[in-house]
Amino acid sequence: FAKADTPRRLFDLGVSALKILRNWDSNLEISLFGGDQQDLATYKNTFKVLGRLKQIDELGDLYRAARVGLSFSTTNPSLVPYEMMACGLPVVDVKIATDHFPKYGFDEAAALATPDPFQLARKLKNVLDEETTFYNLQAEGLKLASTMPTESEATLVMRNFVDELFR
Repeated sequence: FAKADTPRRLFDLGVSALKILRNWDSNLEISLFGGDQQDLATYKNTFKVLGRLKQIDELGDLYRAARVGLSFSTTNPSLVPYEMMACGLPVVDVKIATDHFPKYGFDEAAALATPDPFQLARKLKNVLDEETTFYNLQAEGLKLASTMPTESEATLVMRNFVDELFR
């Protein structure tokens, strides 16, 4: 998930980790999505640049076709890692020293690394190469995703919240 225009997404750190990974295995197809095509244009020779996807279904298809997802949630929870998990895609994320609680409810749901490109690249490579790691992260991610509210459940919570505000 690549948004160069959103500093909290640590775009440069992610790209650095992906470049290291690419150096280790030049046959990998690495896709960047979510950001503006123009912002990502300089990476077209290194990565497959998808930019913003036109249909929501493309997102699930992309996640299900991939082997590992890299998405940073450093300042506020992002839905992207949870969407990835719900599609069975193991997630690599950065562990911030100020995290006082497990990032995803429990640390087993994602592979967390220090904010160092080599450490992140190692985590990505480990998920790519180690079947046990891949399947464990996939199972824990699916388990966590199954505890999340559905769209209609979340809407009901918000509706009840708003109703309480205006009573």
